[in-house]
Amino acid sequence: MRNGQFYPLHFPRSCGTVAQMTTTSSPPSRNPLERPSPWSLLATLTAGTAVVLALALVVTIGMQLTEDRPRASVGEVLRPQANEPLPSDASTVHLPWGPVTVGVGEATDEIPETFGDHSLVAPPDGGSFVRVDLQPAPTEGGDVPFVATSKPGQAEAEVVLTADGTEYPLDGPDGLGVSPGSPAPVGAHSRWVAIDGHPSDLEVSVTVADEEQVVDVDGDVTRGRGAALNDVPSLEELREKSTSSPCGGLRQSGSSKVTVERSDVPGCSVDASMRTPFVDGLGWAAKGKEYLVVQSSYEDPVDVTGSDDESWVATPRLDARLDGAAPEGRVAGGGTVLGVSGSHGDVETFVFEVPVDEPTGDLSLHLDLEAVREDPFEDGRPERRRLSWTVPGGGLA
Repeated sequence: MRNGQFYPLHFPRSCGTVAQMTTTSSPPSRNPLERPSPWSLLATLTAGTAVVLALALVVTIGMQLTEDRPRASVGEVLRPQANEPLPSDASTVHLPWGPVTVGVGEATDEIPETFGDHSLVAPPDGGSFVRVDLQPAPTEGGDVPFVATSKPGQAEAEVVLTADGTEYPLDGPDGLGVSPGSPAPVGAHSRWVAIDGHPSDLEVSVTVADEEQVVDVDGDVTRGRGAALNDVPSLEELREKSTSSPCGGLRQSGSSKVTVERSDVPGCSVDASMRTPFVDGLGWAAKGKEYLVVQSSYEDPVDVTGSDDESWVATPRLDARLDGAAPEGRVAGGGTVLGVSGSHGDVETFVFEVPVDEPTGDLSLHLDLEAVREDPFEDGRPERRRLSWTVPGGGLA
């Protein structure tokens, strides 16, 4: 102010330049009390919700994967107490003691509730269950004759489930093993097998003496040599077509000290015969062959007359030859295994191996007698006499 008047102040130009640079280079400071943008709040809430939902999904999946039911182990066989109808695509295979129906289901994670407590069992971790059925099939003519050369029988069926090449045997007390003495599984005819994974290539094999028959999940069946068992006649069919025929003309040979008078010739007959591809104790006939089973009967005792008028006691044993060949074996314990009663008191059944579907030669039956004096103080050396008959091959099966 000069002389009572005000005058404007003047600053250097550089000062204004510095102030201007300082102001444009520093960002404006934010007021902590300033409210956030609604869009930022929405983004935050969305992110939090996604995290919560993800955690809930993980917990839910974890609870579902935590199985509170007991798990079956791979290969375990479960035997339900109840039966359900056989699958519509089940198929029949033929065993030496009769036909059986076999079925195999698809892999599943659950056993139906109708099977009781087993429905509460979970499959193996990552695995599944497969249902297998086996039960005797009805036959029009009744039972099939089972021919065996030893007692007890040796034959039994091994049942195996194969899933994508992995085998699961169905044996043991809970399995499906069957045999002539037990042609049906114990308890229900179904079994549930715990397996790995969820395979689609499924089949069941039933094997007797190394010959297997296979049924797959679609019901297709491969019988192999077992197919020939379908041609074996039933016991009822044998009764209807079998007619006992006398053994034929008699010839005697052997010791001259004893003989059988014409009036004392014992009765002898062939009561039944049949063909079969399998005989228990002998197994399957050789390729191109089958077994001819001949059931015959004869009278015992046989009266023997000695040249010295002494009394003799004879013990008989029946033997046979087919076209000169000895039998492969004879049925254990005799008996009417072919279901036809013997015309005479004692029965012997012989087994020969013959070409398939070809006629046979003549059958020779030999009744060998071992005779000893009735008086025990006489010479105890036995005398042997043979009675022989010839049966034409045309009268055999």
